[in-house]
Amino acid sequence: SVTNLNKGKVSVLLSDGMGSGSNAAGQSTFAVRLLEKLLTAGFDMEVAVKTVNSMLLLQTTEESFVTVDMAVIDTYSGEADFLKIGAAPSFIKRVREVQVIQASSLPMGILQQIEIKPVQAQLAAGDYLIMVSDGIVDILVQGREKESWLPNYLRRSRHTQPQQLAEDILSQAMILSGKKAQDDMTVL
Repeated sequence: SVTNLNKGKVSVLLSDGMGSGSNAAGQSTFAVRLLEKLLTAGFDMEVAVKTVNSMLLLQTTEESFVTVDMAVIDTYSGEADFLKIGAAPSFIKRVREVQVIQASSLPMGILQQIEIKPVQAQLAAGDYLIMVSDGIVDILVQGREKESWLPNYLRRSRHTQPQQLAEDILSQAMILSGKKAQDDMTVL
């Protein structure tokens, strides 16, 4: 989800439900939609995330975990606050340099007290922000660390169109995984 917030801010959200099928999709959709509503209403990241976490804990007696990958970007200053809750690394591509944004925490819906540690970064005009689900970075690449293939690919990429870059990342991930996805693969 990409949502315009007030005062020139934009939120970028990606969520991956644990497991597969309609239940996992429903949980991640629920988390994204509720986060969108709370952020649009003016809640800060921490309150919004804690509220969604509480709702996930109350929603069902079955395990319903979701990862949340969130960036709130100030389009005037370029300041970006990233919040990664059980999420795969994100990447900022600036020409041939790639910055990896990562943090380790458990997914939402597991613990009542969720660890919130935003990571800040400065974006510049022309930067690309790439957010992916773990199905993209966790593919097994022979002879290389699994999470290093994407930053290396981004450094070599000369794309100027974000949609084409996203499609090519997905295509490359499918090739590297033997054309058989082991997990959901999403690129934003």
